[in-house]
Amino acid sequence: MDPHMSGMNQNPDGAPYSASAYPTASAGGQPPALAPQDIPADEPFLSRMYDILTHPTNIPHYVAHLRGAKWSTIIWLTVGLGLIESVATAIGGQMSGSGAVSIPGLSQLPSSGQAGLEAASRLGGNHGNLLTALAGFFLGSFIYWLLAKLLGGQGSYLQTAWLVALITTPINAASALLGLIPVVGLLVGIALGVYQVIMTIFAMAAAHRLTVGRATAVVLIPLAFAIALIIFIIGASVAILAGSLGK
Repeated sequence: MDPHMSGMNQNPDGAPYSASAYPTASAGGQPPALAPQDIPADEPFLSRMYDILTHPTNIPHYVAHLRGAKWSTIIWLTVGLGLIESVATAIGGQMSGSGAVSIPGLSQLPSSGQAGLEAASRLGGNHGNLLTALAGFFLGSFIYWLLAKLLGGQGSYLQTAWLVALITTPINAASALLGLIPVVGLLVGIALGVYQVIMTIFAMAAAHRLTVGRATAVVLIPLAFAIALIIFIIGASVAILAGSLGK
């Protein structure tokens, strides 16, 4: 058995934990939202993404997809997302006229070489750096995992990163591409961001056997911290600028 997957299918009391373990509907109550049965470990990630994207608040669906979690797939998904965001950034820079780069000796190269170096420079920019994308993903997943553990979560770091990857890859890719459309892209991006937060809450509830309330804290605490940090940086920048203008 894969050591990363050990303990994945157990309840707090050690009993098997799977989609089929969810209780049946009680008389007069609403039927529970059951997960698809017998999802194979080698199920393609595209079908996994589609399933959870179309069942964003169905915890058993997330639980069912914990089986088959692989670091290799997570890395490839993160790299693929970074490439899509890099290309979108390069295209956006060209559209806005801010994509020009300055490379010493560039004018001495053939036009094909110039185009290649310019594209490589843009892909390595602040918004398209693959190392930054990888570091950001694994750091964010680690923060979720750590907070979940502090709140009594039982899932592994692999399970956390796996579900986060299945959620963020399609949503962030769509947001990056739609962001090229003025105004509409911004509005759709905001809506997708809210949708991603909601999905991540239910994913953390599934991966760590947490209540939705505790899972909400896991997701919103780092989000609130990030917003507060951005506001602080903007306020400090404005204060510095105002001070320099006042001299």
